[in-house]
Amino acid sequence: MKRVWAVAIALLVGGWGRGALAFPTETGETGLVTIPTTDILPPLRPSIGITLDGIINPPQTATGQISVYHTHFSLGIGLLPNLEFTSEIPYVQFERDVASHRHTDDIGGLRLGLKYRLLNEENGAPLSAALLGAFVVGTGRDDFPAVLDRATVFGSREAYEVMGILDKVLLKTSQGDATLTLNAGGLFFDKPSGFSVENQSLPFQRRFRGPNATFDVPFEFAAGLKLPLFKTSYARGEFLNEFRGNTAIVDQVEGALPTRDFVGLRFANVYGFAVQGGADFGLSGFLDPYRFFASISYAMPATLPPRPRRIAQAPPPPPPPPLAPPVKTKIVLRGVHFDFDKATIRSDSVATLREAANTLKENPAVRVVVEGHTDSMGTEAYNQRLSRRRAEAVKDYLIKLGVAADRLTVRGMGESQPVASNDTEEGRAENRRVELLAQQ
Repeated sequence: MKRVWAVAIALLVGGWGRGALAFPTETGETGLVTIPTTDILPPLRPSIGITLDGIINPPQTATGQISVYHTHFSLGIGLLPNLEFTSEIPYVQFERDVASHRHTDDIGGLRLGLKYRLLNEENGAPLSAALLGAFVVGTGRDDFPAVLDRATVFGSREAYEVMGILDKVLLKTSQGDATLTLNAGGLFFDKPSGFSVENQSLPFQRRFRGPNATFDVPFEFAAGLKLPLFKTSYARGEFLNEFRGNTAIVDQVEGALPTRDFVGLRFANVYGFAVQGGADFGLSGFLDPYRFFASISYAMPATLPPRPRRIAQAPPPPPPPPLAPPVKTKIVLRGVHFDFDKATIRSDSVATLREAANTLKENPAVRVVVEGHTDSMGTEAYNQRLSRRRAEAVKDYLIKLGVAADRLTVRGMGESQPVASNDTEEGRAENRRVELLAQQ
C-alpha cells in the first residue's frame, strides 16, 4: 500500500500542466471528498481514486480499543454528456485489543452507481441538479460496525441508495467559484444477521438495549461548501467543509442523529491529478470523535491546451502602393480593450475599429473571421461563451461603420490561444482581445 501511495504522489508532482479538473469522492462519484456533486465526467473519460480514512484516537470499549481503517478504491467513466458510471470497493482493516481476535481484514461490498445531471447552471439554469442511484453487492462481512452511512455499506447483504443532488454557485471570483452543495436521499438494506454490539464504542453500547433492535431505513442528508483559495495557470487550491448524517438505522439511538463534519483542503493541477485530506469530526456521542481522510485521484482531462507562451510580434509590413494596397491576413485589434468579464466596446477602442473598417473597405473582396479571445479566469465553458460575445460586439460595430455583414464570420476561441502569460494582470489584459483573420 505504501508503494501505491508513493507512485501516486510522484505522478501528481510530475504532472503539473493544463486541463480539466474532476475529483472522485471516496465512494467513486465526482464530487467533494465525502459527498457527491452534480459534476459529470466527460464521455469516455475515466477517473480513479484511492482514499484512506481511519480513527485518530481509537475509542475504548469493554473489549479494549478498536481501530478501523478503510481504503477505498474507486473507478468512474463518463457514458454520455450528462451520465456517468462509478464503482468502488473498500478494503477494511479492523483491529481490537483482544489476543485471539486482534485483526480482521477483508474486502467490502462492491458499489456500482449511475449519476445523471438534470440541470446545469453553466448552461443558464438557476442551479445544477442531478440524481444518483447506487447498488452495493453483498460481498463483505456481517460483523463490521453497524452504524452505517453511504461510505460504510459493505456488509454481506445487498444495499441500495437513491439520492438527489443540488449545486449553486454563491460567488464568482478570479480565483474560482464558491459553491454550495446539498444532498438528500435514502439507504435501503436488510437487517444485518451478525450485528455486533461489542464492535461499537461504549457510548453507543449504553444506548443499545439488546440484539432484537428495529432497523429503520435511514434518510441521508448532507451540505458541502467549497471555497477557492488560489488559482494559477497550472494549479488551484480549495477549502472544503462537508456536514453529513442520517436519521439512524437502529431505533435505540433514541433520536440522536449520527452526524459528522469534515474540514479539509484540496490541491489539484490541471492535468487532472489531485490530493485532498482533512479531519472528520463525529458530532454524536456514539460516533468516533476524530477521523482522518487522505486521498489521491486522477481524472483524464477533456482537453489539454498548450502552455501559455508569448508570441513574437511580426515586423510591420512595407507601406502599400497607392492604388493596390495589400490584404492583411491577420489584424490584431490591440487597441480594442475589454474589461474583466465584459463584452462591451469601450470608447477608447473606437479609433482602432475605424482603422480596421477602413482597411476592410479598401479590400472589398476579402471575407473576414472575427475571433474573440479571453484570459484564463473562469471556467473553460464560460470563457468560450464570453469570447464569442466579444467577437459579436466587434462584428456589430464594424457593420455600423459600413462593412457588409456577409463578409464577417464570428468565432469564439475562449482561453485556448493566449498571447501572453495569464499569471499577471498585464498579460491577462493582452489576452482579452479580438483578431480579424482574412479569407482570400
